[in-house]
Amino acid sequence: MVAAQNILMIQLRQLGDILLTTPCLRAIKADNPQHRISFLTHSMGREILRDSPYLDELITYNDKTRLAYCALAFSLRQRKFTLVFDFMANPRSASLAWLTRCPRRYAFSTKRNWAFTHIIPRQIDSDYIVREKFELLKAAGFSPQDESLLMPWDTADLAPYQELLAHDAFRLAPMHIALSPTHRRENRRWPLASYITLAERLVREKNAAVVWTWGPGEEAIIDELIRSCAVPTFKSPRTNLRQLTALLAQLELFIGNANGASHFAVAAGCATLKLCGPHTEAQAWSPLTHQHRIVKAWDDIKNLSVETVWSAIC
Repeated sequence: MVAAQNILMIQLRQLGDILLTTPCLRAIKADNPQHRISFLTHSMGREILRDSPYLDELITYNDKTRLAYCALAFSLRQRKFTLVFDFMANPRSASLAWLTRCPRRYAFSTKRNWAFTHIIPRQIDSDYIVREKFELLKAAGFSPQDESLLMPWDTADLAPYQELLAHDAFRLAPMHIALSPTHRRENRRWPLASYITLAERLVREKNAAVVWTWGPGEEAIIDELIRSCAVPTFKSPRTNLRQLTALLAQLELFIGNANGASHFAVAAGCATLKLCGPHTEAQAWSPLTHQHRIVKAWDDIKNLSVETVWSAIC
């Protein structure tokens, strides 16, 4: 057990990375409930972290003005942290960590080592990001074990799923599968035509109800996919992150790119099959268990065949 500390954890973004940091919160509180934990993140992280039983203070920012930055840095210094973990160590997070003047500041080795007192080398071989984050905790004397992601939801968050249940074809299907065809980086997207072929085969050969998931700015893509399918498929209703997690928790399988939604599927306890190309360190973004698997194309994700993906499903 580590003596009670006033701890700052920094993970500014993206949504998936914030979610992948939640096991660290639980590990620290499990070590000693008297640890006080503050979490600094972009405002996008509020939906993931609010009401966390392992978090004492959520600090968010979304203003990039110099005045707001200085005010944030001053407020962090006033909190007199005794331990800082910066899981990003990018220019913004490193400078904020340094400005806390905390006597113990941990980060992985980067070009910004000057900002930290304890530099942890990254493993040569990529590991699941959660386990990699645990290395920072271990260096500070903690013993993290539970890798499960924390994304709470309650029955009120099931409203989008209940909308789908209103369709007999969805409710009566023997299998319900989410397809997530989007990614903000084009070279990490499996072709939409391949998703269409896969969806049609899932419906025809497995009698599956296929649900397309989507986020802000992606609805038009999903509408086009549904129009292009020769079989009926379903568009997920608009969801927030907790509703998305609640929806995925009701399904048997998630198939998609290594995107943010894939991490929420893991948090929901839904089996996942992630489709990756050479630009994705696949083993870093999946727990790689019997329930969570990957299919990887080593040259170009566009060359990943539907037959290969189908074989992984069966």
